[in-house]
Amino acid sequence: MFKNMTIFLMLSSLFLAGCGGDDADTESNQKRSNAKIVNPESSQPEQVAPEEKVDEIIDAGPANAILWEQDGAKMALIPAGSFDMGDHSADEEGQNSERPVHTVELDAFYMDCYEVTMKQWKLFKKDEVGAEAKEASPTDEHPIVFVNHKEAKEYAAWAGKRLPTEAEWEYAARGGLVGKRFPWGDEGWDDDKVAREHANFDGRNGKDKWKTNAPVGSFPPNGYGLFDMAGNAPEWVADAYDATYYSKAPKKNPFKEPKGQFYQSIARGGSWRFNTFHIRVANRGAFNAWAHNGGIGLRCVINKRKAELALRDKKN
Repeated sequence: MFKNMTIFLMLSSLFLAGCGGDDADTESNQKRSNAKIVNPESSQPEQVAPEEKVDEIIDAGPANAILWEQDGAKMALIPAGSFDMGDHSADEEGQNSERPVHTVELDAFYMDCYEVTMKQWKLFKKDEVGAEAKEASPTDEHPIVFVNHKEAKEYAAWAGKRLPTEAEWEYAARGGLVGKRFPWGDEGWDDDKVAREHANFDGRNGKDKWKTNAPVGSFPPNGYGLFDMAGNAPEWVADAYDATYYSKAPKKNPFKEPKGQFYQSIARGGSWRFNTFHIRVANRGAFNAWAHNGGIGLRCVINKRKAELALRDKKN
């Protein structure tokens, strides 16, 4: 019995020493990077400033997030993985361009938790906001809208980020759900009352009380902590539109690169002006990239590796 007890104590000491070593490394890394762990059980997102200015990390449980200093955006970590992209409905309720359903593999990235706001846009363009945008989004907490594809890409570059690919957008919008119609599941197709608890779209009822855009974050987030992935402002993605792209897209990190000046790009997420058909996660909206139409806005992404390199540089 004494021998068994001795072995147990030795193993316990080894286990505790290993945990202690990890803690010491973590503390040392925090000192080098000016980062700190704040309340690991908290539901607050992980907050880190951008690139070489990463200041703080907060453990959010199953996923982390960062705070991007250039535009003040909170960004959620979207884990690497694969998903089946396209219209999953048994009766093919979507458009032909949403099929065939195909498996896509994506690297990890961070995505803005909220649509880019009027306030953030003014940091980029000062007070250059059009009358239509002001009418649809009357406060600084509303999403910027009526920007064309070029302007959206310019904002993303200014912020040190980029527009998401169409595949990244749909993967993130699904929030970890498999084959569902909306970011919250399938409920709401036949009953607008359910959908209006989750999104701002055509008409008003229940929680959906806005005539035009709602302030960002007015509805519950999806499983990845992203707000307004259905309804509110449509969002530009990086790709050019190709109605048949799903039948020929590569499996790994697909991206349809725009060519020339006059091309069509894609807006995702539907709009406050559209019905529930258009706020499905698989819906693809084709728009002229050069035009200020459709009340389109944006949100940005950054590759996880790029953020990690910025944090490493800060530590050093």
